[in-house]
Amino acid sequence: MPIGDAVCSHCGSLLFPHLQKGRVSSDAEKSLAERGITVETNDEGEITLVRLDGPWFGDSSLVLLGKLTSVPRIELSGTTFTSEGMETLRRLLPDAIIVEI
Repeated sequence: MPIGDAVCSHCGSLLFPHLQKGRVSSDAEKSLAERGITVETNDEGEITLVRLDGPWFGDSSLVLLGKLTSVPRIELSGTTFTSEGMETLRRLLPDAIIVEI
């Protein structure tokens, strides 16, 4: 699944156009998106979904996810979370629906 990044045709810098449109508003959300984590927001800028896809996402991602205050839905696909990591994630975000795809 593409993460929405692009390369500047002038300088070759990595760009995240979806961040420039205001879809990601908080520092925590921006930090997640910069690491390839899909962050979807509604028209008010509230997070509606966080999606982690790939084996490079695991227990070390908890530091970033723990900075979020409210996430209704988290989708995990092919991640390397341990059972302890999943328990920690559920404690950090008790109101989130966590789905392993």
